[in-house]
Amino acid sequence: TLRQRQRERGRNHEYGRYNKDRRGHHWLWRLFTFLGVMLFFDRGLMAFGNILFLGGLFFSIGSQNAFAFFKTEPLKGSGLFFLGVFLVLAGWPFLGFVAEAVGAFYLFGRFVSQLISNL
Repeated sequence: TLRQRQRERGRNHEYGRYNKDRRGHHWLWRLFTFLGVMLFFDRGLMAFGNILFLGGLFFSIGSQNAFAFFKTEPLKGSGLFFLGVFLVLAGWPFLGFVAEAVGAFYLFGRFVSQLISNL
């Protein structure tokens, strides 16, 4: 009926806006992290990139799923990633970037191997 189609259109519109916001967070995170690295590990840009990444992650998959992800994944990866975020915010952007990269490798390394095996 007409009413059902209007409801479906309204849901799709909201979902489309939600996707646009999520993509915006993702691209802003990439931009600020890239600029932070290219400008010799600028602390402010990298800190803002970290905040955007964590905010985008929680915004994309929800807070319960994000907390569950960091709790169920290896603690070494989660600990190194958050240590890296802390180091960037504390003023050691290069060490923080390295710790974040190693932590991200431990967190997402399994996904990369699965992706490669499926290709």
